[in-house]
Amino acid sequence: MLATLAYKAWYNGLRIYSNTDFDFAYPRTPIEHRIKTNNLCYSPLFTTSDLDKVTEDSQIYISELDIFGMDKESGRAGTDSYSFRDESARDVERFLKKRLRKLNCSFTYDVQSLSQVPVRIRGETLTIYEPKIMKWWNIDARELDPKTEAKYVEVPYDVHYTTRKLNNITGIHDLIPNYIRRIVHPIFGHHFISSDLLTIYNSYAEPFKSKEEFNSIRGMDSEFGKVTKLNEEKIAKMLATRLPECAIAQIPNSGRHDKRSGDIEILLPSSYNSKTIIIEVKGAGNIINNEIKSLSCHDKEGKVTNWASGLQFDKAYNTKHWIAYYDAIKKDVFIIPVEENFLYLRTKTKPSISKLKGIVNIGKFCGDVKKGAKNESKENSTPTENN
Repeated sequence: MLATLAYKAWYNGLRIYSNTDFDFAYPRTPIEHRIKTNNLCYSPLFTTSDLDKVTEDSQIYISELDIFGMDKESGRAGTDSYSFRDESARDVERFLKKRLRKLNCSFTYDVQSLSQVPVRIRGETLTIYEPKIMKWWNIDARELDPKTEAKYVEVPYDVHYTTRKLNNITGIHDLIPNYIRRIVHPIFGHHFISSDLLTIYNSYAEPFKSKEEFNSIRGMDSEFGKVTKLNEEKIAKMLATRLPECAIAQIPNSGRHDKRSGDIEILLPSSYNSKTIIIEVKGAGNIINNEIKSLSCHDKEGKVTNWASGLQFDKAYNTKHWIAYYDAIKKDVFIIPVEENFLYLRTKTKPSISKLKGIVNIGKFCGDVKKGAKNESKENSTPTENN
């Protein structure tokens, strides 16, 4: 049921945070492959402290709330009523009371028994859904996993659920009379559990642990994480291949208040007499239906990137700033001029791709660089009529 609710939210274009793997895209692919290609449908939550990174208008889905935040190595307990004084429980309670409403988010979790939920978190829980399998059916196991052998397995077919609402006076979740519904497919609307719903998540897999932390193209803190760093190296190599006459260098300590405000520097030969190009590599901010809709253009504190410092550097040192991002879906790099988009960029932490001007892929960009630099060099070397 948790996966079905998450599927509907994702289909409606909302950003998803989860401590368990959801695979909404079709065909389904192993999580190892989706991590490797930076193509997850959600932002992963590994610890309760990751809740601090949740953005506005998002949906949060936590599986097995009672073990969320548990770390045996550090002795940290989960968000369980037996350990209500533990740091994990306090982190979740603080988020629900102080930040959830301000962020306009919803927080949905599953648990085996409501008594496992700490009292203060229970008091913040507005609605309880109690699903019950009414009918089972047999399907070919290969519908769930094409690699498995041909055999019949029993799976849920018809699932009903009752709803309880929090009574603000008594603090008890009262059963709503005659309020029994059936789980329906969030896209197609049919009243049975089809095999595609059963493959959204792996029911045998455990929630993520802190030691498993990884980044994705929509991942948390991707601006300063491993994925963006790998993309910087990848883009630098692609530029070096396409612009062999230029010096391509990654800017050391980029992103740490560096005056150049960039990740890659392209220095053209002195004979070209052209501007040095500085490229800032960004991650994807939002992906809907396998299409990148926005970029992550915020600093480590979540503030809007100060593009003005980069443009000031351009004027002082005869450089030109561009933004680049790697589209893992289209397998291509796209590059955008900063100066032409400054008025829009300076106010957005997640600028919409559709509103940015002058976007070109890396092939067109390198072709224009060569063409522009040679033309400029030719103009500077042509004798005038007076000469």
